[in-house]
Amino acid sequence: MKPNFIIIGAARSGTTSLYLYLDQHPEIYFSPVKEINFFSNPRIWKKGFGWYERHFNRAKNAKAIGEASTSYTVSPFLEKAAERISDYRADVKLLYIVRDPISRLMSHYRNEVHRGVERRSFSEMVRNIEHETIGWQGRYNYQLEQFLKFFAREQILVLSFDELHKSSKNIVRDIFGFLGVDEDFPVSNIQKVYNASSGHRRPSNTGVRILKFYRRYVEQTRAPFIVKNQFFKLSEIGSEKQSKPSLTDSDYQILLDFYKDDTAELSKKFGIDTSGWLRR
Repeated sequence: MKPNFIIIGAARSGTTSLYLYLDQHPEIYFSPVKEINFFSNPRIWKKGFGWYERHFNRAKNAKAIGEASTSYTVSPFLEKAAERISDYRADVKLLYIVRDPISRLMSHYRNEVHRGVERRSFSEMVRNIEHETIGWQGRYNYQLEQFLKFFAREQILVLSFDELHKSSKNIVRDIFGFLGVDEDFPVSNIQKVYNASSGHRRPSNTGVRILKFYRRYVEQTRAPFIVKNQFFKLSEIGSEKQSKPSLTDSDYQILLDFYKDDTAELSKKFGIDTSGWLRR
């Protein structure tokens, strides 16, 4: 069974909330593994289409079959995802949710610290922003341009994180219409934000080892979301509270210069209200 829609990002922009909202709909089927990363991860790509499609073999009569992998919008570091998806299924529908890139970056940084893969200070990371994967994930227009080389504009629905939480029911209804399923299906907990970065902690060495085990042996399994979350709770043993990164004047200027032109293009081309973005 082939998926006919994919949430392609952006990371730390509400993709988990969107996934859990849409997964409630009886006409929508999501892969049990939220982030398969098939089209972007070289090791996983080698497993082949048969392995990928087994993630959807329980879809039965679902009208919309999908997955959500934010690694598909990590150009220029992983550039083949858009082309591979197009070659695999040219008529697939794509969903992309965006938020203030500086807020997104700070959330992503905290998450990377929480996962035990980032040890630098926020300012150290910002000074290297041109070479940071998590920095480029906030250049939304650039990421969309990679997909528009292979897909028609009407195949891509670009959503605002802010609008999703201001007008949740209307936005979810629009998504249902885009996917061709019953638009009137009621979604529960629609204003709850899942996977938010509040309460993140800096793991101990033991916690880092637990997280490494999780990424190697559990992350790509079909274990339920609630089970996977237990590994993050275990990793907090002996951890330290992680405060929100402070944004210095220098950090802010670097990020403003890095994001302002791309943000302006996103607003112009895709109609996203960015008037409240890139502010301190």
